[in-house]
Amino acid sequence: HYSRAMSSWTTMLAAAGFKPDLPNKSLTLMPAAPGDFRIPWATASAFGTLSRAGQTLSLSCAHGQLELSALRLRQHAESIRIGGRNLASDTSNAEGGVIHKFSKPVIVRAAEALQIAE
Repeated sequence: HYSRAMSSWTTMLAAAGFKPDLPNKSLTLMPAAPGDFRIPWATASAFGTLSRAGQTLSLSCAHGQLELSALRLRQHAESIRIGGRNLASDTSNAEGGVIHKFSKPVIVRAAEALQIAE
């Protein structure tokens, strides 16, 4: 079971359903892995951890910032929060999921976490 060093990261990110689209300021989070998990993520502007505990996904930023105008999930989220405040979004159905569009871009900064209750 040989795997090139960097190609093994794609398997982990695919299982976590982490797909950033930075030019469009959107992020897809559709974990395929069952149960709770915690994995690292990285983009050109930031890095941190993505975790699931029960019915809550948490995208924590350790360094940099991640700007989002839309978030694509497998199902409608009960709540999306950052820094203890709820984020309002318009939802629409998309192929295989739901898109939450924010009225103004959401910025996840270092030491902050975007929490999604499913």
